Amino acid sequence: MSNNNPLSGRLFISTCTDNKADRLKNLLERKSAGLLMMPLIYIEKADISPEIKYMQDHISSFDWVFFTSGYSIRYFFEFMDQTSHSPKWREQLKFAVIGKSTEKLLSQHGIHADFVNTGAGSLKMAEHFLRKVTKTGKRILIPTGNLADKRVTTLLLKSHEVFPVEVYRTKMTNRPDKKAMDVISSGKYDMILFLSPSAFHNFLSICHPILMKKRYRLGCIGQTTAKAIASAGFVPEIVAGGRGIDDLVYHLEKHYSQVLT
Repeated sequence: MSNNNPLSGRLFISTCTDNKADRLKNLLERKSAGLLMMPLIYIEKADISPEIKYMQDHISSFDWVFFTSGYSIRYFFEFMDQTSHSPKWREQLKFAVIGKSTEKLLSQHGIHADFVNTGAGSLKMAEHFLRKVTKTGKRILIPTGNLADKRVTTLLLKSHEVFPVEVYRTKMTNRPDKKAMDVISSGKYDMILFLSPSAFHNFLSICHPILMKKRYRLGCIGQTTAKAIASAGFVPEIVAGGRGIDDLVYHLEKHYSQVLT
């Protein structure tokens, strides 16, 4: 691997969890950069609820399933695979996904996405969906998490029947990784990376009171996370457009290319 890459030799700190962190690590290692893991949130399957039972029992009554994250796909199918339904519902429903990566995840279940968002974020997805699906009164199922943007449901409700169902939960870790904390304290890192407002809020809650730095080198995905950072008085050095890990690495490369010139 050539050391001409602007990310070569740099060290980043990841606050995301599981497959996203693994994807980020693989991409950065290809560019000779290092990634230190400091997960501040974790994702778990939701407990069974009346809403989930309704989803399982009445899946064929919906017109669309609206996926705003990879987690919503994963846990939706985990719950649906627990039922004895005929697989015909997969052919009867239409499916909307938030981007190319979620489209790929959906295809792994043998399902073609009928709508693929071209914007950044779940709210833009809802806006674009309403422009494309002009016939009103559709029944839309939204498998979602406990911290999902409720504005999505509110917007879709203007034209359709909407049923959000919590299929996963985002939980906060209460003990940060000591090695990562030591590196941040020493300043021997290039950027701390946030993929969600919840990860940043937990950073403020459990890390900042220990570190008490006036400045951190921060990068993030999406305007919602950027606003959370700004509201705390910090300025992110990069804000990727909300299109996933690949987009984040692209913005990192672009940022450090400019630093070197």
